[in-house]
Amino acid sequence: MKPKLIELNDVSATMESEAESPLVTKEEVLSILSKKLSGKFELVEYKLRSLNSTNGFLGIYYGLTALVKIDGVTKEHKFFLKAQPSKQSPQFDLLMAAKATEKESAMYTEIIPRMGNGSCCSGWSAKCYLTKENVLVLDDLFAQGYVTTDKYVPFDYNHCLVVLRSLARFHAGSFIIDEKLRSENKSLFEVYGDILGESLYNDSGISTRMLSSCILGTMSLIDLLQKELSESERAEFKERVRPWGENTEELLNPSKKYRNVICHRDLWANNLMLKYDASGKPEHCCLIDLQILRYNPPATDCVYVLYLTTDRETRNKHGESLLRMYYETLERELTNAGLDSKRCLDWPTFRKSCEDTRSAAIVYAIMNLPVMLLHPDMIKKQFNDSPELLNESLYNDRSAVVCNQFLNVKPYRERLTEVLLEAYEFLPRYKEGIRP
Repeated sequence: MKPKLIELNDVSATMESEAESPLVTKEEVLSILSKKLSGKFELVEYKLRSLNSTNGFLGIYYGLTALVKIDGVTKEHKFFLKAQPSKQSPQFDLLMAAKATEKESAMYTEIIPRMGNGSCCSGWSAKCYLTKENVLVLDDLFAQGYVTTDKYVPFDYNHCLVVLRSLARFHAGSFIIDEKLRSENKSLFEVYGDILGESLYNDSGISTRMLSSCILGTMSLIDLLQKELSESERAEFKERVRPWGENTEELLNPSKKYRNVICHRDLWANNLMLKYDASGKPEHCCLIDLQILRYNPPATDCVYVLYLTTDRETRNKHGESLLRMYYETLERELTNAGLDSKRCLDWPTFRKSCEDTRSAAIVYAIMNLPVMLLHPDMIKKQFNDSPELLNESLYNDRSAVVCNQFLNVKPYRERLTEVLLEAYEFLPRYKEGIRP
């Protein structure tokens, strides 16, 4: 059942279940505040409120507000609380199979603290104050002026720039940990392999069913490109795309050719929070939802995020300069950490790895954007109102849902048509274009 929210004043917020397990207790709120504030304070009251409009695919979101008195002055402090979905929801089984909660908790409690000081550990992520089995409590980025953008509006150069700079800081932190472990004759994957394995596309039954539904949805969208492609062209395109989709797990394996780092692997508009200056120009980005971490070359995140957030014109016009800006930020962060940046990753190697990643990024986009770009009304219908519909879309066949959106939502149709046609023009046959 969904959590039952109550306002708090010396009582606990509870998640309605057989055991009435608390989402957060007064003692935990005091601990959270002790980590955030310095010196003595008095907790006056605290409360939770549901953020239904911003619920994620693998989480239920709340705002936690604590009223605190310091030296006679009362002030609100706001936090963001993420809880697991109901055990009866179709997402819960996927959450468990993906180890999503374990990945995110380990990232905040074990990995980020080892990334060193400075921007590598603080310049790209919200601060975490509490992790437990079914709950995370983080800084409320909305209260700090961050927002998510309209997912139908492709990112321009300036948006991509702040995203890739934050991404470079994240990857730099991974290099820092890896270099420390290598000095101890260990590797990042040896130490954290249990949380860096593939989350969504593996050989588990639930993943196999989800991938099958994903492929069926993409095939059905190709069938709708009747103005753009002839019947024979659509048939050939589907024949070419299917093996790429069926081998998604192989595409996402750690590289044997390039150096791997901890990758976010889910960088689309809703997982990127932007802060703007007074003129409306984006000035900073935080990466959120660290639930499907993977061990891949940095190019995986860099190229995937461009295909999930931009249009083709932006990629063609600015792709090279954006990758260069990413690399310059990475180089600077590694140098500031006392590392040999070129030994970690030189520019020619990074650039070649981006070229090698393009096919996998296109496939990931045409398989996942159809769900990422669903209209909010459809998301509410599928994800919130009807577990039966969600189960059908997740694990059986999402064709009806994505085709409905393609036919009735113009920005959805435009974004999907563009990336599908790029895939048609560029994507080679599977064995010819597989990433080393």
